Amino acid sequence: MNTAASRRSPSSWIRSSRCWTIAAGALAGLCMAVIFVWSANDASFRSALLQWEVSLGLQKLLLTAPVPDGDWGLNDPLRSIRWDGLGKRVIALHLLVWTGVAATALLAVLAFWPKKSSRRMLAAVGLVVGWGLLCGTQTLVDDWRARRQVAAIFPRIEEAGLALSQKWPTESGRISPDVEVWVGSGLVSIRGQRERYPFREAMGTFVRRWKNGAINFELAATYEMSVEYHPHGTLPAMQLDGGFGFPTPPVARYYRIKENWYLVRYGGM
Repeated sequence: MNTAASRRSPSSWIRSSRCWTIAAGALAGLCMAVIFVWSANDASFRSALLQWEVSLGLQKLLLTAPVPDGDWGLNDPLRSIRWDGLGKRVIALHLLVWTGVAATALLAVLAFWPKKSSRRMLAAVGLVVGWGLLCGTQTLVDDWRARRQVAAIFPRIEEAGLALSQKWPTESGRISPDVEVWVGSGLVSIRGQRERYPFREAMGTFVRRWKNGAINFELAATYEMSVEYHPHGTLPAMQLDGGFGFPTPPVARYYRIKENWYLVRYGGM
C-alpha cells in the first residue's frame, strides 16, 4: 500500500519547506566556500574587496596614508565599477555575497515558517556563524595567501635586492638577469609589462630605499604589503618618505622570510 508521502507528486515536494531548506542551506554554503577558496588563492582579492566596500559606502579612502578623501582624485578609480579585471571581481563578489546572504535569510525564515523547527534554526545559526568566521578571518587568509605566493617569487626579489644593496642605480639598466629598472625623478621602477590585477602575486612597479638603508619592493597585487630587505639588521617600521609628502602608514605586522628579509603589511583595513 502506498503511503501519503510516497504518493506525493514531484511538484508538491519541490514546493515543500524541506526542499527549500536544503536548497537554501546548500546555496549559502556554496557561496561561502567559493569566497573562501577565491580569497585564499587570488592575489587581487583584497583590492576587489576594497572596491566592493567602497561601492557600499563602507570605505572612503583608497590609500592608508592620511590623504583627505577626494583630494587629487585618488579615489576616482574606486568610485565606479569598470568592466576590467578588478571590476569583474567586484561584480562576482556582489553576486556571491548577496546570493549567500539571501539564502541564509531564507533559511532563517523557514526555521519559523510554516512551523518552528529546531533543526532549521540550528542550520541557520550555523550559516550565520560561518559568515562571521569568513569575515573575521579574512585578514589572516590574506596574509596566508600572500606568504605562499611571495615565497614563489622571492628568489627573483632576493637577487634584485642584493644587487641594489651593493649599488643603488643612478641610470636605467639591468640589475639582475631578469630585472631591468628605469630611473627617473629619484624613483626606481621595474621595467616590463605587468598584469594590473594579477591572480598570482608578482613584483610591483616601484622599488624604494628607506633612509635606514632598507630596500622596499612593492607587490603587484597586495597593495598594503611589501617585501623589504634590511641589510643592516633593522626591523620594519614607519618610514618618513612614504610618498605624497606623508610617512608610510604604521606597520601592522611583518613576517620574517629569511635573515634580513621581511614581508611587511602597512596599515590594514
